[in-house]
Amino acid sequence: MIFVLVLVAGAAYFGGRYLLSPPGRYLVATRLWNGKPSRMKPVLEEAMARAARRLDLPPPMPQLLCKPDSTGGSVCRSTISLPPGVSTIQANAELTRALTGIGTRFLSGAQAPDGTVELAFQAGKRVEMALTLIPAAGSGLDTTVAPAPNLPQVEVRARLALVIDDYGEDPALSAQFRGLPGTFTAAVRSNLDGADRIAADARKAGFEVILNLPMEPENYPTRNPGSDAILVDLSGHEIRKRVDDAVDRVGPVPGVKTYMGGLAVEDRDVVRPILEELAKRKLFFVDAAMSNYSTVPELAHEIGIPYYTVTSQSEVDRGRRDAGSIGIRFDDLVATCRVRGYAVGIIHAREGTLEVLRGRLPGLAREGIVVMGLSEVMKAHELE
Repeated sequence: MIFVLVLVAGAAYFGGRYLLSPPGRYLVATRLWNGKPSRMKPVLEEAMARAARRLDLPPPMPQLLCKPDSTGGSVCRSTISLPPGVSTIQANAELTRALTGIGTRFLSGAQAPDGTVELAFQAGKRVEMALTLIPAAGSGLDTTVAPAPNLPQVEVRARLALVIDDYGEDPALSAQFRGLPGTFTAAVRSNLDGADRIAADARKAGFEVILNLPMEPENYPTRNPGSDAILVDLSGHEIRKRVDDAVDRVGPVPGVKTYMGGLAVEDRDVVRPILEELAKRKLFFVDAAMSNYSTVPELAHEIGIPYYTVTSQSEVDRGRRDAGSIGIRFDDLVATCRVRGYAVGIIHAREGTLEVLRGRLPGLAREGIVVMGLSEVMKAHELE
């Protein structure tokens, strides 16, 4: 009887220890919780963190950004920028060992010409992982920068593009962004009084400048983008002329962003001449209209122009004025930046926004999360 009790106690002890181990926690997540993504995510991140510590990667530890798919499961992604001295071969080996060691199944691995490595794993029945390993020189850009004159050089861990929408509309508030760490992107509206002077001053202050192109919104003319805007009843010839005039007034610029434009982006006959004119100048296009029926992605692919589609998460301070609510939105954007290695935020010249950035940006810069121009972020991460 005593022998049986000892066996039972021993089995319980060692069984309990196993369930608390990384493979045991993975087993519980897959069996007891049926592979529920919210239960799998911390177990997978724990395994990735162990690999990161063995590789001696600087913080923050790798995190996963999980989104549901059509099958009821989730696809979890993470972009890991490697510091000098850590090769993608080393990182691949450590991460694969850590993840397969707890029970995930390795699906595939591929290396791009620039050295970037893509890894795929299956975690249980409901979670698929996609990891991107970026070598220190993989982007062809500097990986060590000084975020501000009063801050030391840091290894870039993630790139954050902050686009100041309608820069210059409030000159006093817009000017206050000049003392913040990093390179901001000033979106200057072409029909703003003194747009050419505002754009020139922004460049002198070290900002990247893009064109904020006025375009017809829903409910026009109740909502009015102003004079010389791109309207849906214009001819293709007139649209091309207005695009060229707007670029020439604000330029030189690396790209163009929509100002309003919710109705215009849904019309192929409006979007095509815009993108064709921008393609001639080798400019990118940012669709910030957030229309579910935008024709920009399809036409941009067809014409071959780089573009970026703004999502609601990027709108840091839309409809918000107080620093508390803006800070919550900004922290969500930074969390995505840590996971993906980049993020794009749309902000405005507001007191609440400035208060949040003054408090957050110096610490983020020291951590290696650096504010960079939108064109550099698009190049570094090959955004469409």
